[in-house]
Amino acid sequence: MPNPPWIKNAGRAPRRQLSLELILEAAERLSEREGWDSVTMRRIAQEIGTGPASLYAHVDSKADLDQLLYDRALEAVPLPEPDPRRWRQQLVDLGVDMARAMAARPGTARVALDTPIPATPRALQIIDRVFAVLAAGEVPPDLAVAWADVYALQVTAAAYELSPTGPPGAESERLRVQSARIGEYLAVLPESALPHLRAVLPRFGPDADPFAPLRSALEMLVAGMAARMEARPDRERTGRRVR
Repeated sequence: MPNPPWIKNAGRAPRRQLSLELILEAAERLSEREGWDSVTMRRIAQEIGTGPASLYAHVDSKADLDQLLYDRALEAVPLPEPDPRRWRQQLVDLGVDMARAMAARPGTARVALDTPIPATPRALQIIDRVFAVLAAGEVPPDLAVAWADVYALQVTAAAYELSPTGPPGAESERLRVQSARIGEYLAVLPESALPHLRAVLPRFGPDADPFAPLRSALEMLVAGMAARMEARPDRERTGRRVR
């Protein structure tokens, strides 16, 4: 039997019990619909239909919520089984997968840039796997640590650049305006000004695969590390070559 009309919430769908999962889902909807800057505790509470104070029973602060959203995005990253025959390609593929996962969730790349050392569960799993792949390639620990830091910065910066920062369409409009400004400025300069920039500027157009530049950069980064390993005196003494 249906409830009589004077009973509260009569005829309405039952509200889901407030939980961390519900909070994260609401935050993701807000971010995708209105941009990362719209994700505040007050707006999340409005999205769910509750008061902001009730959220703090499930998360201590907005900063902690940001970390949870970042880690949630990284769950989409597959972890490769280290292969000594393919370790270089595995590092490239893993980096692209990380950037793709962060770029798909607005704001998470910004969280990564603001976090000196990620300490969330999935982030630590990925870091561990990066070092496992480096070990499969027989990369010395000192070189592995230095290289992994640059690798993480490259991946995160690419994800940030490819992440939407506002409502749908805002990023494309921002890039269009900025490109037009550069073109207008070059048009008023003598043709002899900034010749090298003019020569490469046409290559800065949109790529069919937006992650292709990152893939190329990571391939160069891995190749540079391999060359450094070849040049190390201990490698020269043993006669081993980097695969």
